[in-house]
Amino acid sequence: MTDGPVLVVDDARKVDRLVRGLRAAGIEASTSVGEESPVAVVLGFDTGHGAGTWPDLPVVAVADAPDPEVRLQAAVDGALACVGRSEGAGAVAAVLVRVLDPQAPALDEQRRRARIAALEALGGDESPPPALRVRLTRLEQGPVRAVPPRSEEHTSELQSRGLI
Repeated sequence: MTDGPVLVVDDARKVDRLVRGLRAAGIEASTSVGEESPVAVVLGFDTGHGAGTWPDLPVVAVADAPDPEVRLQAAVDGALACVGRSEGAGAVAAVLVRVLDPQAPALDEQRRRARIAALEALGGDESPPPALRVRLTRLEQGPVRAVPPRSEEHTSELQSRGLI
């Protein structure tokens, strides 16, 4: 299903289950790098390794409880997705298939989209709090009224004073 092995980096208790699940889904997964370079990394996000450690490889983070803040942290570190362990290896495999698809956008574009999606998920559908709202007072005043043309008397008075 993939063009090479997927490196799985996680703590000892969880790594074997994840590798077995990925293999069952048809993805060549390993906990070590052999002669063949990995095509992607599945990273246990609580291991302390940052996704930025692999700048040239797609990284899928796996976390125990990936709330929006954890997903944002993973995306900022460079992960293309953050999957909950409770979702299982099938969910991780589905993400790997999507990000490794030959028709998928370039890695930098995928990372940019992951960051945007994580930011939107963190913000939700709520409008920003009033403290963060930018005030555009001149634009919020409404339409600007046109200035009436000057009368000849008014123009001659301004000229006599040397103002125009």
